[in-house]
Amino acid sequence: MLLLVLVAFDIVATKLDLVDLRAPRTGIEEVGFDQPIQVFGPNEATGNELTVAVLGDSHHMFSRRIAETHQSPILHDLLEQAGVANRVVSLGVPRYSLTQELVAYEALIKPEYEVDVAVFLMYGGNDFAELLRDDDRPRTNRDSDGKPYIAAPNWLVQRTPEGSYRRWPQDSRLLYLVNSATPHNAVLKLMAADRALEVFEPSIWQRLEFALNLLRFTDERLGYPGAIPAQFLYQHYLNFTYPEAFKREVGWRIDHFCEELCRRNSTATPIYLFYLPSAPAAGALPELDQLVLDDVLARTGLDSIDFVAREHELLGLVESSIRRCSGTIELVDLTPAIRDANREDGTQSFYDEPTIHIDTKARRVVAEEMARVLLARFREATDLPVTPHK
Repeated sequence: MLLLVLVAFDIVATKLDLVDLRAPRTGIEEVGFDQPIQVFGPNEATGNELTVAVLGDSHHMFSRRIAETHQSPILHDLLEQAGVANRVVSLGVPRYSLTQELVAYEALIKPEYEVDVAVFLMYGGNDFAELLRDDDRPRTNRDSDGKPYIAAPNWLVQRTPEGSYRRWPQDSRLLYLVNSATPHNAVLKLMAADRALEVFEPSIWQRLEFALNLLRFTDERLGYPGAIPAQFLYQHYLNFTYPEAFKREVGWRIDHFCEELCRRNSTATPIYLFYLPSAPAAGALPELDQLVLDDVLARTGLDSIDFVAREHELLGLVESSIRRCSGTIELVDLTPAIRDANREDGTQSFYDEPTIHIDTKARRVVAEEMARVLLARFREATDLPVTPHK
């Protein structure tokens, strides 16, 4: 009876637009999240420096905790050491997809900075899946004629200026309140993971199974309730239930990303797409107990997947899209470099588990490879002075 009363109250509160959802923030209505752009080097252009824009998701996010090991300041320092005056314009935001990075590049970076070269960092661990996510980010959809276009963010419990939030259950006030009471917006992340599977048109029984498993795998031992288990479970469904449909959906979205990136590049700015393989589980999440991670992988069935083979298969989609697009995008596969560095001390030798963040050593390798490629491109040096991996 109490449940029915709560649901009835929730419907009325939603239809009357009562209980404000999360307050609006400048800029999010266009690109999703408002993360500050970091500039390493002179803030104002002098005309004598190489300006490099580097975009990525949470693997590229800058924070004080990793200030000395983040790839953008390291890239800036390496170029300076090689005699190249430069500034690195860096934007890394959790849960960005390639599509959202493209929109952020066009809306936030190009109008403010005269970019000489643009670098997009793609992470194999979750970026393919992120292209399908239908929540607070732009996403590639098809119109009624089947033509792809970049749709505006589809907000979940996030108010934007002059928006209408009266749909139930999408704008449920009860779900909003529950989400506000959970750590790290766990309910919101579970809702986003559930909505992402709509593209595969699951049956009602599959959706029920998914909802129950989301609750089952919300494991606080991971230190991030809801989000990481939901990500693993999402990978489970993509790789076991919808593998071919997943490839098809990802494929045409990558096609559109590459074509849009080339079409909008009217100044012929050199564009690079650096591909990062799944990070090693050990050390990728410093606070994470390896036994806990192994347990979650086993319970989701993901420990049986050959993620190296799976990622190479999906990387093939990127290579095909780049070959077909009307402009030039240089693809740099960082898999060999990161794997070799990872095995130097013999402590981390596996890359077959779906983890969330790259570790300190991998960030250094990413910066070194970006510097090597850029220096070769602009013929400013033939040898990159780098320090040994630590």
